[in-house]
Amino acid sequence: MGTYTEPVNQLLHFRELESSFDIEKIDYVTKFGLSRADIPELIRLASDEDFLQEDAESIEAAAPIYALEALTQLHAEEAIEPLLTPLKNHAKDEWVIAALIRFYTTFAARSIPTIRPILFDSTITDPFAKGLAGDIITSIAEQHPETRSECIEVFIAVLNAEPADPELNGEIVQDLITLHAVEAVPTVEKAFQADKVDLVFGSTWEDFQVDMGLKEPDETKKSFFQDLDFSSAPSSLEEKPQHPAPNPYLARKPSTPQAGKNKAKQAKAARKKNRRKK
Repeated sequence: MGTYTEPVNQLLHFRELESSFDIEKIDYVTKFGLSRADIPELIRLASDEDFLQEDAESIEAAAPIYALEALTQLHAEEAIEPLLTPLKNHAKDEWVIAALIRFYTTFAARSIPTIRPILFDSTITDPFAKGLAGDIITSIAEQHPETRSECIEVFIAVLNAEPADPELNGEIVQDLITLHAVEAVPTVEKAFQADKVDLVFGSTWEDFQVDMGLKEPDETKKSFFQDLDFSSAPSSLEEKPQHPAPNPYLARKPSTPQAGKNKAKQAKAARKKNRRKK
């Protein structure tokens, strides 16, 4: 494992948390005496594969999350490009997801040119990485309304792209519902008609119209989401756990690779569903 100098190395042993959801509330800069001079070291820690690997079970495994939060608080714009590494490689991890969304949302329009290419990169085969990129752009549009048109244009371009990525398109449809992007309705309709939208994480065309307020719901039809089991997935990233978890990494590891994949898909679908209710 990599070694780190003071004060960044303090993050490797930090565990004074009442719950996992206190992570973003801590003032890391003040608590650990961090400064902009520590940004290169924090970027290295946030991308440290020894700690980010899925079977990491030590207290140090939470350190990359603390480093991500510290980079956000330091407003470390120079980390935008380097942090694509954990984004592309660890997009199944709920804690990485939450921290990266907060980080990239901080920089609003400056993040978009870096995140946008991920959605069109055919060399990225992990659908979770592309889904996270979509979540980041959606968050930017929500938190920074001046970027909304640019963000929606990105999603429209994804739906129009060839060859189509139906699973990604299903997620993009949900992002457009979240943003109530009525300007994207014609593009979404064409995507459904061309069978370019996978329903794994998305709506049917009828569901989409109802969610966008374009038609009344048909009480005789069930939404696609009614057939999904969300009982084991968190309803949102902000839902508090039932017990303290000083090291979130000790509680987040799946028992098998397939179990991890299924859990991640459930969590992602639940996150999209919950966001639509807000």
